[in-house]
Amino acid sequence: MCNARDLRLQSDFDNLRRLAANSGGTLAIEQTKGSPPDQYTLLYRCRTIERLDGSTPVYRSVNRVEIKLPARYPAPFDAPKVRMLTPVWHPHVYKNLVVCMGDWTTSEYLDAFVLRLGALLQFEREFFDIRDPANEEAIDWARRNLLLFPTDTCTFHGDRPIQISPQSAMHTTMGTLPAIEEPAIEDHPGPSNVGSDFVLWEDLN
Repeated sequence: MCNARDLRLQSDFDNLRRLAANSGGTLAIEQTKGSPPDQYTLLYRCRTIERLDGSTPVYRSVNRVEIKLPARYPAPFDAPKVRMLTPVWHPHVYKNLVVCMGDWTTSEYLDAFVLRLGALLQFEREFFDIRDPANEEAIDWARRNLLLFPTDTCTFHGDRPIQISPQSAMHTTMGTLPAIEEPAIEDHPGPSNVGSDFVLWEDLN
């Protein structure tokens, strides 16, 4: 009989497979480990910054990411762990390619987490936290080059509009930087439906 953690892992896997299948090829699950999976290698086809040539960004459009779900996941203190497998220059990626994803809550399913990571890779401004950068050089450069962002507009979910929950995003902004008007995004129920497969940390107790 499956325990509550396995039910959550299976739900995450099912949701993520649906997301990838509807992504139009912009998101792919390349490899999984575990049954149900607790480790993923994902492929994002979106433009991000690989490095700087002087002060000029060098872009790449194929990005591999490793996501590990710890033994106590989805406990609030055991958030998914993310590491880039391809180079990226980003304010929230350490030099060892570990990605700082900011706050995470147990109600953020893996598909929503993956969408948030995709937005981060594309330098969406709402995911910059100037108070706690993983790469200080990158955040300084980003503040001087806001007009280059976002680097791409991939949504990874086809034509269905999805808005990432604010409490799942970096909870600070670029401080006193001038605001850039963003297009309105239609409300929607989110990528993870609340239903029979909705398993929270509280259900594990």
